[in-house]
Amino acid sequence: PFKGSWISRLFLSWVFPLLRRSVETEQLQASELFDVEPSAMPEELQKAFQSQWRAQVTGGTRRRGWQLMRVLWKLHVPRLRWLWLLRVLQALLDFSFPLFLNKLVKFVEKDDSTTSEGLLLCLALFTA
Repeated sequence: PFKGSWISRLFLSWVFPLLRRSVETEQLQASELFDVEPSAMPEELQKAFQSQWRAQVTGGTRRRGWQLMRVLWKLHVPRLRWLWLLRVLQALLDFSFPLFLNKLVKFVEKDDSTTSEGLLLCLALFTA
């Protein structure tokens, strides 16, 4: 656990002994690192960036200030699209949690509720 005052937490002074220790001990070897997928290797990304940049510069008659952003968008958005979609889905489920909790409380307060309705509400609550 962290031992130190709030001042050392605020100014991150606890990091310096940790960094000094990492310099004094042996360095990481390449075999200790995770493998990177071939399409994420710097050489492949550089080739893809160069080809997209050439296509943008030679065929670009649009606004010149946004060329770099268009190239980066074309390179990285297809990979990130599914992650963004999952993030939106997570946000929607986070917002639906209070709704399902309210319905569950009303279910418990009702006397003529069915068991299947309660199970569906519980399932929806745990999904959210």
